[in-house]
Amino acid sequence: MLLTKSRNFLSKRSKSLAFIAIFMVFFTPRIIALGSDMANIDTLYWYPRLEKFPRELIEGDLKGTYQQYHPGTTMLWVSGFAKYSFEMAFEYKYGYKPTYIPHHFIKIQFVTTFPLVFLISVLGAINYLLIRKLSNAKLALIFSIILSIEPFFLGISKYIHLTALSSMFGFTGFLTFLYYLKFKGKKYLIFSGVLQGLAIATKISLLVFHPAIGITALYYFMYVSRGKGYLKGFVEATKLTLINFAIAVATFFAISPYMWVAPIWGLKKIYEEGIVDTGFGGGMPDTFLNNQYTYYLETSFIRITPIIFITFILGLLLYCYRIKRESKNLLLTGILISLIIYYLSMSIPSKLKDRYLVEFMPMMLLFSAYSMYEIFKKLRDKKIIIYSLVSVYFIYMAYTAYVYYPAYSFFHSELIGGPGGYYSKGLRPVNRGEWYAQAAQYLNFNGEGKPEGKQVIIGNESLTKSFAPFFYGTTYAELGAVPDNKGIKIHYIVTRNDNQKYVPQDICPLFKTFGTRGPMAFPNVFVFKCENILKDDLTKLIPTFPDY
Repeated sequence: MLLTKSRNFLSKRSKSLAFIAIFMVFFTPRIIALGSDMANIDTLYWYPRLEKFPRELIEGDLKGTYQQYHPGTTMLWVSGFAKYSFEMAFEYKYGYKPTYIPHHFIKIQFVTTFPLVFLISVLGAINYLLIRKLSNAKLALIFSIILSIEPFFLGISKYIHLTALSSMFGFTGFLTFLYYLKFKGKKYLIFSGVLQGLAIATKISLLVFHPAIGITALYYFMYVSRGKGYLKGFVEATKLTLINFAIAVATFFAISPYMWVAPIWGLKKIYEEGIVDTGFGGGMPDTFLNNQYTYYLETSFIRITPIIFITFILGLLLYCYRIKRESKNLLLTGILISLIIYYLSMSIPSKLKDRYLVEFMPMMLLFSAYSMYEIFKKLRDKKIIIYSLVSVYFIYMAYTAYVYYPAYSFFHSELIGGPGGYYSKGLRPVNRGEWYAQAAQYLNFNGEGKPEGKQVIIGNESLTKSFAPFFYGTTYAELGAVPDNKGIKIHYIVTRNDNQKYVPQDICPLFKTFGTRGPMAFPNVFVFKCENILKDDLTKLIPTFPDY
């Protein structure tokens, strides 16, 4: 009995240590430079929502807590109250609010983003424990490492945005449901529903996981576990799916204050603004194939590192080759079902974005981990080869970190020549604010004179939101926004790669560039130093920048 208790204690301690270790695997790369790395172009759209939510809740205006349009409720709770608490404490100590004051923006950005990366890290550690039980510890460890440090996922997960958080809630909820199917225990069914509720409260598109849950349950009871027969299996699968969905809906209602007082109005707003207007209110960026249904496959080729993309394809091929054996593998088959459903569902709306790839990257990377695990298993007697392969991977990832730090979300695969190769093929790399923070901070401390008296033109309204919060001086989106008062001088023009050709370098010579490093270096942000040129004189030379 004493021996049994000792084993249980050691087992619990082992799980706790594993949880902490994997948490740090996710948390460490996300906390580095957090707050000073960048402000994605949506940051200043989210800040007013994050300010309004706690204020309306404290004042008792529950209907007013609805914030257009995803609905983003989980982020409004954690980041909204973190930001609110920090600003109230700051005002109490110093007598004024630091909101939108560039000298304090990095602090506010850190406080606001910290809860998101903390939650993502906790969910990553939970994923490890679930996959370890559903499969094995080695597969779980490989998956955790590659998901955490995959640059595009890493970069997006540091945004003040919903995509990475909703992805992790939904994926963890789905894994928990698989865990329930295999090992039972009502608490796991409940926990799965709660996580799915948090996922849809974060981003309504995560409803897609519920059809995947239903089909996976049918697959399990009608193919893997046939003890109850087809009819009883169908009834059981339907029952569990409905229970899971009911718990998710209850969770969604429980954490959404506007649903407590105006549920019909709230659901209508989410449908109109979050599904119809948003999902079907945009277009698709230019790609090589320009095909809606191959967009995310093409985007994964561009945005996922070559090693992981190749091992993902190998994982799918290996699963198909072993279909008779692996079809009863609940983890792999369930994840494949969810990946197919998610891919098709995300390809239907007219609004397609490379950032949405993050929502099903965990599913893709599980197949990458699966093929890696099988390769290592085949080579288990050839340790030197395993160590060499692992070393190559980590050396490559260290090199990638050097090239893209701190703007990992700008990653473009070496298979297309990096961002420069992508650009050379007539396609414009998406810039969500990468390296504008670095340009602003550089001018704060390396320009001549005090930055507070400097005037900067950006040439793009959206990207102004990524530069202005960090810059101590005055920022204008375009020349036309500069007041017509005579005597106002422009000191710098900061613009992206495809606008730099419009700058008259005879009077505004190139001062500094920011972008990727290494052999495939791509200068993404250009800083031009103007010799105190008057607005009127500059307007004659640059009537306007193309704002696209």
